[in-house]
Amino acid sequence: MSNDKDTPAVDNPPTVTEPAEDTTAAQHAPAAQDDELTDELIPESAEPAATTAQKGGRLLGGLALLLSLVALGLGAYLWYRVEVQQKLEQTQNAADVDTNIKGLTQQVAGLEKQQDKLDSRQTEVDKTIKQTLQQTIEPLKKSQTDLSSSFQDLTSSVEKVYADLDRSLDSWALEEIEQLLRIANHSVSLSGDVNTARAGLKLADRRLQELGNPKFTEVRRLIADEIAQLQGVKSVDTAGLALRLSSMSAVVDKFALKNQPQRAVDGGTTGAEGNTSENQYIQAGREMLADLTKLVRIQNISEPAQPLLSPEERYFLFENLRLALSGAQMALLKADTNTYRGNLENAANWLENYFDAEDNQVTQAINDLKQMRAIELKPELPDISASLNELQKIKRRGNSE
Repeated sequence: MSNDKDTPAVDNPPTVTEPAEDTTAAQHAPAAQDDELTDELIPESAEPAATTAQKGGRLLGGLALLLSLVALGLGAYLWYRVEVQQKLEQTQNAADVDTNIKGLTQQVAGLEKQQDKLDSRQTEVDKTIKQTLQQTIEPLKKSQTDLSSSFQDLTSSVEKVYADLDRSLDSWALEEIEQLLRIANHSVSLSGDVNTARAGLKLADRRLQELGNPKFTEVRRLIADEIAQLQGVKSVDTAGLALRLSSMSAVVDKFALKNQPQRAVDGGTTGAEGNTSENQYIQAGREMLADLTKLVRIQNISEPAQPLLSPEERYFLFENLRLALSGAQMALLKADTNTYRGNLENAANWLENYFDAEDNQVTQAINDLKQMRAIELKPELPDISASLNELQKIKRRGNSE
């Protein structure tokens, strides 16, 4: 393209510009006008030179025209080529775009198909889920309904129980206090147990204090009076007395009798057991010598001597003493004061009359019997029913209201 455009500039001579223009005008004007102008302007003497110049101009004009046509052709060709190339490129681009659009359309169609399939599957899944949920929820709803009804019944029952508890809290406390007062009265009247009665009264007074109701002030005052009355009563240690009598009965055989020779209990026997290899004859001789030394006793007696007891009498004496102590123990457990004191008096008389008063064990036993005989098994007990009667009156008034 650059070569085609440069070629006409080289062929045009720079000196012949006007003839070229005249030549061009002459080509477009009619032939008659050319002849007239030629005849008028050019003299006859210059006709051959003018003819030569005219011919040269015409040649140059034709050449210029040819070059112009060539240039126009080249321009048209270039324009055509550029235009066609652009159209081809546009067509190719349009084809590519159409191809891409078709591909995208196909992909969109495929995606739409997949979306339709997914929608159908989602619909089936939703339907299955709804059916499953419906099958699962219906029993749950029924169970929830049953539970709700059961819970309502339970709630109403609990509320009723709480209401009853709130209403009957004081009555329950009063029932407990009344039972404590009854236990205290029975302990005093039936078994003579002062300690249990006093503990029951104190516990009842504490429960009344916790209630804090002023209408029970009189009951508390009566309880305080009854506790003070029980404080003045000496309680009997029944268990301790029974143990003392049992221990005394176990050592009766060791009490020494009056004017009665006592055999050494531990002499020969212990030696025989300690040394088994010693000669039996020597041991027997020692025992006989110990018996002979015990046969003779020298005592200063201001009163007439008590006759000696036979072995059989000694046996019955010890047994009667044991029986007296056992009888006193049984009477103690029954709170029979007369029988208890009678048995202790008999036991003390036998100890004073038949046993050695200088023996420490006998002396201690006599003193213990005298102390135990002075104990009153059934002391005079106060009447502690006033507080119980007052409480029952208050309860009856509350029920009537």
